[in-house]
Amino acid sequence: MNLSIFGAGIYHLSVVAAIIIYAAWALKNQII
Repeated sequence: MNLSIFGAGIYHLSVVAAIIIYAAWALKNQII
């Protein structure tokens, strides 16, 4: 059970990180 929760946490963090990185890149290049 702990492993599945850990896996879900890693997936969630990776999704959040991807969104933040994309937003930062877009703002840097003034695409938004």
